[in-house]
Formats: sequence, C-alpha cells, structure tokens
Amino acid sequence: MLEELETIVDGISRRLWKWVSGKEIDQLFALINHIRAALPEEVDKASRITGESEKIVADARQQAEEEKVSTKKQAEAIIASARAERDNIVAEARTESEQILLEAKEQAALLVSRDEIIRQASEQAEQILARSQQDAREVRRQCDEYAKKLFANLEDYMAKVLGHVRGSRERLEGAVSRPPAAKKE
Repeated sequence: MLEELETIVDGISRRLWKWVSGKEIDQLFALINHIRAALPEEVDKASRITGESEKIVADARQQAEEEKVSTKKQAEAIIASARAERDNIVAEARTESEQILLEAKEQAALLVSRDEIIRQASEQAEQILARSQQDAREVRRQCDEYAKKLFANLEDYMAKVLGHVRGSRERLEGAVSRPPAAKKE
C-alpha cells in the first residue's frame, strides 16, 4: 500500500511540479519512508494488541464457559432441590389424602353401622310389636274361649241349680196345696 502511495505521489509530483515545490515532495517521501520504518513497529504493536485481545477473548470465553458450567451445576442443583421438595410435598399430600380417605371410610362405616343398627333395631321393634299383637290376639282368643267355656259350664250348673230350685219349689207348692194328713195313732 505504501508503494502504491509512493507511485501515485511520484506521478502527481511530475504533473504538478510547477505548483508544488521539491521540498514539499521531499517531505512527502520522507513521511512515507517514516511510515514505512514505523510500520513494523506498529504492526508489532498491533500484533501484540491482537494477541492480547485474543488472550482476553480466550480468557473471557473460558470464564464464560466456566460460568456456564457453574451456572448449569447451580441450575441442576436447584432443579434437583425443587424436585426433592416437590416429591416431599407430593408424598405429604398423598399421606394426608390417604389419612383423610381412611378417616372418611371409618366415618362412613360408622354411619353405615349406625344406620344398620338403627335399621336392625327398627326391624326388631317391628317384629316384637307384630309378635306382641299376635300374642295379644291369641291371649284374647284364649280368654274368649275360656270365658265361653266358663259361661257354658256356669249355664249348665245354673240350669241344674234352676232345675233343683224348680223341683224344690214345686214340692213346696205341692205340699202347701195338700191338706195335712191326720195323724195316725
């Protein structure tokens, strides 16, 4: 590039010779030579800067990779902790729900048991009442039967007594209506 610039300046200086002094052209060539001499130093400096930049970039990449690995480990630890906590919460919820379900089953069994006891007691009460009513009807029937026999026996007895009473009355009436018989001596 510097050589191209030198060629261009050399071509311009011949055409513009009349307006530009030789001293200015010499200064221009001196400047180009100075740039040429300083260029290796600048290239070295740029190489050093580039090397340092590459090292900084490599360090930054390495640090970013380390941060990435560290962050990934932290994230995995957080996820593992969250999963463990979730599992604990699920286990506690499952245990609590099983306890609630067990209590509900026990309560339902108790209610069913109470209902069954009440149903059985009602059924027994109905059976006892039905038997009592049946027994009462039977006792009443037997009492009626006994009273009927008793009245029949009483009627028979009374008929016999009445028969004796009539017979006795008739004898009395017969004795009263006959004159007394003379005594025989």
